[in-house]
Amino acid sequence: MEYLRDKAVFLLFDAFLLVAVILLFYLLSVGTMIIVFFGCIFLACMVVPLIVEYRKRKAFYENFIEMLDSLERKNLIAEMVERPDFREGMILYDALKTSNKAMLEEIRKYSKAQKEYQEYIEMWVHEIKTPIASSRLILENSDGFAGADGLGEDLSALENLVEQVLFYARSNAVEKDYMVRKANLREIVYAAARRNAKQLIGRKIRFEAELPDIIVYTDAKWIEFILNQILGNAIKYSDKADAQIIITAKENPNSVVLSISDNGIGIPAAEVGRIFEKGFTGSNGRKKEKSTGMGLYLCAKLCDRLGHGIAVSSTEGEGTAISITFPKSSMTDI
Repeated sequence: MEYLRDKAVFLLFDAFLLVAVILLFYLLSVGTMIIVFFGCIFLACMVVPLIVEYRKRKAFYENFIEMLDSLERKNLIAEMVERPDFREGMILYDALKTSNKAMLEEIRKYSKAQKEYQEYIEMWVHEIKTPIASSRLILENSDGFAGADGLGEDLSALENLVEQVLFYARSNAVEKDYMVRKANLREIVYAAARRNAKQLIGRKIRFEAELPDIIVYTDAKWIEFILNQILGNAIKYSDKADAQIIITAKENPNSVVLSISDNGIGIPAAEVGRIFEKGFTGSNGRKKEKSTGMGLYLCAKLCDRLGHGIAVSSTEGEGTAISITFPKSSMTDI
């Protein structure tokens, strides 16, 4: 019906022309058979091209819409459809091609700018690590001057923030620094624990990580960063006299689940579902210690890139548990 409405002017004009010619034949006393024959020929010449054109357009647009719906990346539609042989379709096809080309040029421009920015950030991070390392070395060789402990914690916090910057810059292009392979989960956990040993001892937090030898498929460096962020948060929000952090691992038929639990201040129920949001600090982060809201966001983002699951459960005033799930599949059977 829509097609006929588009052709309404054409059909009305042809109908008027047909009536006019038949009337003229009638006035000229042309035989009835001739008038009927002429009318049939005229109608055939009008209807047959319409039907052919309709079928051609219908086939093209149905295929076009079906293909568009099936594509995840809609911008590829111009590459998937064939150029039609009717004028209206040709105009649409050429417009899509031109638009797609312009879009790809814009993407290349912004990709180049992003790559240059990422390279600059990585260079800056590596450069700033040198004075941080020098400062820590000087601090360790000093004879315990007043404020050394506080300065040491500040340096650790600075190192953590610098590492966050580096991993954030790489999180959108992990192929440059990302490789899934067999890794010993216990060794990764112990490495993260050693990085936080001074803070654990300084705050007198009981740390327990009795883990069996479990092999998982992951990127050890990325998981160590994730565990470091989680441990850092657990330490930051553990202010009880009997503070403790316990890490356990459970091997299931289809997965390995690593759990990091503490008995700290916990998270309000209304905020639990938002802790992996970018920039979300929550009420604890605002009133207790400064927080960027980026640590757990990066943990969730990197777990997604690695194909791991991450989840949180917490009770305000009692503690928090964060679990990381390492799936097993036909691709990663150990």
